[in-house]
Amino acid sequence: MIEGTEEREALTLTLTLTLDRRKEEREAVVAADKEREVMNHHEHGGSSQTLCDKPNTLTLTLILILILILILIPILTLTLTLTLTLTHTLTLILTLILTLILTLTLNGKAMIKAGRLREIVWFIIDANWLRSWKAFIAQGSEEDPPGPIANARLLDPKTGKAFASLVSQKHYRCLGELAWLALFRAYGGGPEIRRVKPDIYSPTPRGRCHS
Repeated sequence: MIEGTEEREALTLTLTLTLDRRKEEREAVVAADKEREVMNHHEHGGSSQTLCDKPNTLTLTLILILILILILIPILTLTLTLTLTLTHTLTLILTLILTLILTLTLNGKAMIKAGRLREIVWFIIDANWLRSWKAFIAQGSEEDPPGPIANARLLDPKTGKAFASLVSQKHYRCLGELAWLALFRAYGGGPEIRRVKPDIYSPTPRGRCHS
């Protein structure tokens, strides 16, 4: 009876040890599998992270080139536009200048041919007579009319030339053609004294007299 009990206890102990050994083996296999999974995860994850952390050099270069193109296109367009505008403006200005020169040249030639381009002529009038006329105009009927223009007092009757030492404003005045013609047609007299400058001693211009 005792021997049977001891055999059962030995068998139970052996079975228990076997089960514990298998459990430990299974746990070791599971632990090894987990360790391999962790290591594989770290290896693949590390590689992916490395690939992600390192930017693609070709892609970065293409992006930089695209950015430069996008920046340079407006600049080049603006520069080209300004250049064309400036060229167009300069061309227009030169065209206008040439047109003006051509027009003035043609008009000048036409005026010379038509006899409309004449030198300026000054008409000398006796200062005393002109003062009398101004007083007559200012006072109306209270003053006597000035009578005919008395330019003869300015000229030497022997030579027909102006007396020496005549002073402008004091002895004579200079009028434009229209003013002279108005006074001459209204009062007559004379003689007509024409000069190329507002000076009685300047040369006489070419052309006929009105008197």
